[in-house]
Amino acid sequence: MAMQTPEIEKAFSTLEYISQDPVARAKYEARRKYELDYNTDMDGAREEGFAKGKNEGVQIGEYKRNKEIVLNLLANHFPIEMISKLTDLPISEIEKLKNT
Repeated sequence: MAMQTPEIEKAFSTLEYISQDPVARAKYEARRKYELDYNTDMDGAREEGFAKGKNEGVQIGEYKRNKEIVLNLLANHFPIEMISKLTDLPISEIEKLKNT
């Protein structure tokens, strides 16, 4: 009954072939190891990329929020030196935001 499914039939014939030939079995095992290593590397790279993207997103969000705060403080006539102390932004950056 299981032999009626083409996938199972192919798997069975592959298993039968590999179990008879040591060279074919070694090739199969090498190929399988390569596939597993590749998948592990891809998973690691995906996780690393996700973490990097998340960190960059947080930095962009923090910068935008600081910009909003600086513009709000400037609109309320706070001195630039005080804004620099409050936001930890350099005065030159605040000057740039002031001129935008």
